[in-house]
Amino acid sequence: MRDTTIALIREVHSKNDFGVDLTTEFSREIFCELKSVSRADFYSAGQAGLALDHVFITDPINYNGERIVEYLGDRYEVTRTYQASIDSLEIYVGHKVGV
Repeated sequence: MRDTTIALIREVHSKNDFGVDLTTEFSREIFCELKSVSRADFYSAGQAGLALDHVFITDPINYNGERIVEYLGDRYEVTRTYQASIDSLEIYVGHKVGV
């Protein structure tokens, strides 16, 4: 049941007339399902210097390669995606840990 909403954020980088780098964000909300991070995924990500926070399940058509997810006011980095079936895409989000 897709009863949770998240914002998928896409960043577009450009330069203005003076050569200054500009970043513009485009955000859109989608419906999804919140799933717990499995123990194996959590420890595997930890070995790579990442902390997985959430897994969101949505229809694959809703995702266009965005790298940032906002959920309940917090921003997360998309660490990986996995298409579990023709109508189910898992979006793994977390943050970098360490130094």
